[in-house]
Amino acid sequence: MFFPLGTNSSLLRLFPYQWLLLAMLVTTQTQAEDQALLIGVSQYQQAIIPSLPGVKKDLQMMKQTVGLMGFADHQIEILSDAQATLANVLNKLQILKAKVVSPSDRVLIYFSGHGSSIPDENQDESDQADEVLVLHDSRVTSLDPKSSMENVLLDDFIQRFVASLSSKNIMLIFDACHSGTASKSLNLRGGRLGQTQTRVKSFIYAGMPSYRTTEINPAIAVSKEVGYIALSAAGDQEKTIDTAHGGLFTLAISKAVKDAALHGSTLTPKQLLQKSKQYIDEEQRLKRFKQYTPRLSGNEKLFNKGIAIISVHSQGKNWKTMESLIDDLELMDIQSNQMTFAIGDELTLRLVIERPGYLNIVAVSKQDDEPTVLFPNKYHSNNRVEAGNFAFPTVAMQRQNIHIRTGEPYGQNFVVAFVSSEPLNFYKQSLDMNVFVSLTQASTNQLEEFASKASFKLVEEKRVGWIKAGSLFMQVCRDVENCQ
Repeated sequence: MFFPLGTNSSLLRLFPYQWLLLAMLVTTQTQAEDQALLIGVSQYQQAIIPSLPGVKKDLQMMKQTVGLMGFADHQIEILSDAQATLANVLNKLQILKAKVVSPSDRVLIYFSGHGSSIPDENQDESDQADEVLVLHDSRVTSLDPKSSMENVLLDDFIQRFVASLSSKNIMLIFDACHSGTASKSLNLRGGRLGQTQTRVKSFIYAGMPSYRTTEINPAIAVSKEVGYIALSAAGDQEKTIDTAHGGLFTLAISKAVKDAALHGSTLTPKQLLQKSKQYIDEEQRLKRFKQYTPRLSGNEKLFNKGIAIISVHSQGKNWKTMESLIDDLELMDIQSNQMTFAIGDELTLRLVIERPGYLNIVAVSKQDDEPTVLFPNKYHSNNRVEAGNFAFPTVAMQRQNIHIRTGEPYGQNFVVAFVSSEPLNFYKQSLDMNVFVSLTQASTNQLEEFASKASFKLVEEKRVGWIKAGSLFMQVCRDVENCQ
């Protein structure tokens, strides 16, 4: 349940049936040595290396994704931008290695940013080039007669590191590539992402060595007996795409895992690859840009081994309605302040509103399938929003010193935000005047009707208005230990 907490109020139970359980789902079994390291670089120290605005969204999505894979908050390390220097990355990898002590301990290493190549340092590459991941402090250097880069993460190092781990349960995910020309910005339309600026996630510099192999898969040379699989965004001569919503490959991975969690289905690395391909193929078809295909390599014995994913499947009608709606709508960015919540923790949400419209935020409890309208509400009934960042609780609520805290009962929730050109207001359509109200059937019908007319799956000429949606899974626990 959500409790609005004001200056002169005690913890107030809103009404008996209305309660909300918050946060990202984590495994019910404690796996203290499981470790996830998420690395993303959107800004670079050296000005000639183009920025990648979508990488920040990649890290947010992957944090939720690995949470659905059962990694607890304390098992997830994130290095972003200035944190992702070569020295810091190497240090965090060594810390990770020390914590992984058993072959069954799970390890997930993710990178989003530019890939590139440098002259082969140890003559072990047939194309005389080492593939590298470009970090925040990576720099182009001049080495006669060819240029190179320093402070990069070499494929040779990743090979040795993976082979040295005690774990036999390692997943590597690389949303980067080495092919293409300088990162040219393109304006693409259509698909789930709508109209968006894109960039190629590959850094090409003057004097860079020519090469034949461009697939970003640094673990390719590791013995097939090592317990790892590697998912890479693109193959030879293909360009990985970064958008304002995140990298297409990361979006694909995130959606595949979320869908499996929602439907209570299993997912293997091979199936994850296939679903990622399908997502990217669809976006490429709608946006009409050159196709690229994710790749899977590593220990083939692990290709068909199930990935641990926590089920958030619900038979509830309202849960399923929200589930089906977001599949047909353009994507909107939404983030919460935490992945898991203990009793009394404060909730905040942040959204990116791309154009003016009308915002509604709904939370559905898995336990009772009761949809609650969080926004608009009694303290902020006007839901017209302008383009830009949006915070909940809103400024109007904060001025009244209203904070939202979690309470019993415990469990899972599905939080969905909609912003539309149509003036939909779920709060004003309710007969209740409580702080939060239940979503009425009339509001649900109106939402479904308008969404069917504004879906990105319709050709643009047949759409009536527009609507975007973003979603989160959340869980509230008795205490921090019980959230692990």
